Amino acid sequence: KKREVLEKGVVRKRHPVEKKLRKFFRLCLHDYARMLEGGKAMVNMLKADLKGWFVMYPHEYEDNWNFQEALIKAHVNYDVPVLFDYGVWPSRNKFRSNQIAIYPGGIGLSYRRLTAHSHNESRSVYRGLMMKLGGLLLRDAQLNLTEDESQLRLQQFTDDAFAVETKLASLLADVDFRWRWKSQSTTLMEMTQNFTQISWVTIFAQIFARAGVSANTEVTLRSVAYFSALNQMLLEEGENRDRVMNNYVTWSVLRTYARYLSWEFRHAYYEHIESLTGHSEF
Repeated sequence: KKREVLEKGVVRKRHPVEKKLRKFFRLCLHDYARMLEGGKAMVNMLKADLKGWFVMYPHEYEDNWNFQEALIKAHVNYDVPVLFDYGVWPSRNKFRSNQIAIYPGGIGLSYRRLTAHSHNESRSVYRGLMMKLGGLLLRDAQLNLTEDESQLRLQQFTDDAFAVETKLASLLADVDFRWRWKSQSTTLMEMTQNFTQISWVTIFAQIFARAGVSANTEVTLRSVAYFSALNQMLLEEGENRDRVMNNYVTWSVLRTYARYLSWEFRHAYYEHIESLTGHSEF
């Protein structure tokens, strides 16, 4: 009887307490459904949109995965800042107009925590989060793997993702936020010519499709030094670049959306935040 009452729709004239109780009940049902779902939705997304994850298919993913396409998907479809971030700011050159601003990004910890010797514990906690969330995702992929094989793949995933974020943090530490982040106006075509490892025109033409962004669109580039160093970093990744970047892109998407998955993913995420900040409530 109680369940029948709770499952009935909320009527505006009903008592506020009853409304809250029914809404809470429906929220619990929704949360239970998410618990059963786990990370399966993200597993399916990795297969369909990002064309595979090294940890799930270490040999097959290379046939379908493409760095440029994955980068576009992460930024356009999922709004995940991979390698860089962007925004729309007032133009410095044109009165009452806005301009795309492109700036460093793509790390889950501050660059100081990822580079300073005094933050070894923070880095250890962060690597633990990578292993934990990656393990939950691999579990929900429901592959027939031995424990040793799972751990080996997850360790490679963690090493790759952490290595890329550490390199990005080092680039940020070199340019320094306070006084070397000089803005420069340029076009997306010039960016593509100067920083050849990323398809800048394609990415931003898709992000701002309705605004008619093209190769000749002017943008504000925050820190030329960072993007020059980023381009060089991508050039130097070598023969393992696809695997390394696949794991890094997957991690970027996973850490962005972990808090919206099942309770296990959310708990692992907020446990990590508590370890870093000392705060148990958010």
